[in-house]
Amino acid sequence: SSWYNQPTAQIFHVAADNVIDLKTGNLGGWEFSVDHFEFGVVQNNLDSKGVAMKGQIRLPVSQTDALAYTCNLNAGDGTGLHYQFVVAPKDEYKMEVWAATLALDHTSNIVIRDDKQGMAVEARLNGDISITTKDPALSFTALSFQNMVLGNRDSTDPKNPKTGLYFSAGNWGLGSASAPSLASAWRKMSMVSTAL
Repeated sequence: SSWYNQPTAQIFHVAADNVIDLKTGNLGGWEFSVDHFEFGVVQNNLDSKGVAMKGQIRLPVSQTDALAYTCNLNAGDGTGLHYQFVVAPKDEYKMEVWAATLALDHTSNIVIRDDKQGMAVEARLNGDISITTKDPALSFTALSFQNMVLGNRDSTDPKNPKTGLYFSAGNWGLGSASAPSLASAWRKMSMVSTAL
């Protein structure tokens, strides 16, 4: 951090790392961390960059994996604090809940907002679920999905949102256009089984 005191302006910049760890942070019931936090002040106002944060957020389908985010917070014109989270999908996301690996398309998104009911977190996901086994040694894309929604509340009824884990399946299919289908993988498994 730094501090400059000039006759016409007071300017300072504050930065910190490892502010909140993933197990401690709670963003609408989802684990999150603040790995980096910084802001600057010029003449008693936030500088033009506002407040910046970086960290991770964990979807409730995993106990070990998380997605990286950046967040910018700015003071509105008398309307409070405005923020924007940008969460980066990653190619592989471990899901111990289903003993599988989730491959997220870049069209997936996570929206985080604050309203009268509190913090709302909603992940709208597109991608594939793959399964890898050691004995027999197989790796295949089992399912593809579009518009699967995970949230900390049911947002389908804005006047009466129900809190808790919300899940909407979206559209699912077997296999993936870019990987072997479930039927193809099943034939491979059947051949291995009959050879035993």
